[in-house]
Amino acid sequence: MLDIDNLPQGYSLEKTLDNFFFDHADTLYIVTNKNTLFFNTKTLLNEKQRAFFKIDVDYSEFHIPLSSLHWVIDTIENGFMKLPSEGGLKSDILHVKNSFDGQELKLRFSPNCMAEGEKGVNIINLSVPTEIKNFSVFQLPYVSLLEQGILAELKRIAQKYKSA
Repeated sequence: MLDIDNLPQGYSLEKTLDNFFFDHADTLYIVTNKNTLFFNTKTLLNEKQRAFFKIDVDYSEFHIPLSSLHWVIDTIENGFMKLPSEGGLKSDILHVKNSFDGQELKLRFSPNCMAEGEKGVNIINLSVPTEIKNFSVFQLPYVSLLEQGILAELKRIAQKYKSA
């Protein structure tokens, strides 16, 4: 797990987003290095969660190859966010897969992304297991992608990576 306050040499904190998905308890950090895009989250737990988990703050990390970022952006914008009549994916296609740098990724449309009725995308790295699953997942609600500027930030990072 990356220490956001003490990143290793060659790592760059690209964006800090307090109130991720409009939740005052969540902070999203987007970090890159030469080959990888990281999504790190810090969640301040409520009283019940603190009592159950015996911790005050939960940290999580998800990563994908930077080489996949253009595909991720294009699939979200031109596949899932557009209607089929606008050139988007057919309505019965809920996920797409691709491989980058030896890692198999899947993007999945979710009609209930982080909240009931909130559309978004799950980015799934089938090559990176977690402690409880044989894959890892990061959820990006459309509202966060668009209104909180995450999609614009991903585009900026993709352009920076392409230019490097």
